[in-house]
Amino acid sequence: MKLEIKKGLALIALSIISYILIYFIPFIFNLPKWSFTSLAIFDYSQFFLPILGFYFMLLGVHYIDIHFKEKISSKPYFIIIFIAFCLTAFWLAVFMFARNSYDLGADASVVQFDFFAQLVNNSFFGFMLGGIAGWLSKYFVDFLLDKKQTKKE
Repeated sequence: MKLEIKKGLALIALSIISYILIYFIPFIFNLPKWSFTSLAIFDYSQFFLPILGFYFMLLGVHYIDIHFKEKISSKPYFIIIFIAFCLTAFWLAVFMFARNSYDLGADASVVQFDFFAQLVNNSFFGFMLGGIAGWLSKYFVDFLLDKKQTKKE
């Protein structure tokens, strides 16, 4: 079987495993859990954003690997930069929401927020975890399959 097909099948399998792990993280670390009680109140963003994060990271890493000389996406600092950008983007979104609420006349005590409590209660947390899982999967598949390929030669 061709190497690209093996990589694709491995990434599909790892995406399913990652999604299952992301679903069970709230149960392990006592975080807010997804509610599947009714389709009317089901939060679809919590369901789909980890998948989008996973595949957007795969596409982003693939783009970076193709268009840049150095493969910076395979370096450990790449994921640290990704997490920093995600946290900064979420902080800006929450800050602007709080600022707009205050400007519109909300009480100052309502505007105060706990950043990490907001983060883990938001579906963006699933997107971020999906992106991390996508990067780890790509790194893992490239490392293992390239290692097997060099062993055969």
